[in-house]
Amino acid sequence: MADSNEQSTVLLSQCTGAVFRAATVTLMAVVCPSRQCGVTVPVVEGVLDAHLGMAGDCSLAGARVVDDRISVADTADASNAVVSS
Repeated sequence: MADSNEQSTVLLSQCTGAVFRAATVTLMAVVCPSRQCGVTVPVVEGVLDAHLGMAGDCSLAGARVVDDRISVADTADASNAVVSS
């Protein structure tokens, strides 16, 4: 893992594909969003694993993958929902 990418992040919405383990809903792999890459890459503990792109080692290896599928507005609406009896 490259030292420069320890603080880098990739949004899940930037990836053109993702693989989840159904039983635990754990993110297992994504398609790397780098233009020079585009290969399916394992996600280990929320971090893109080291991989080769078209130009060699991908610069996004080691970046944290952030799941941005739920917007802040959706979570605010859910917390303000009234439960009727």
